[in-house]
Amino acid sequence: MSARERRRRAEDIVTAVRAGPKPKRKPPEAGLPVPAISPKGPLPMQGGAEAPLAFD
Repeated sequence: MSARERRRRAEDIVTAVRAGPKPKRKPPEAGLPVPAISPKGPLPMQGGAEAPLAFD
């Protein structure tokens, strides 16, 4: 390996180290639209069974 090739490889390594880690990429399914209500229907509200019932 010539001195020029070693120098070029060393510069490539230094450039890669200075650039830092690559940013994490989102998975391809991250941009897919998702319905707000599931196909099974909305979830029940919290405290439904414990709600007081008033009969007059």
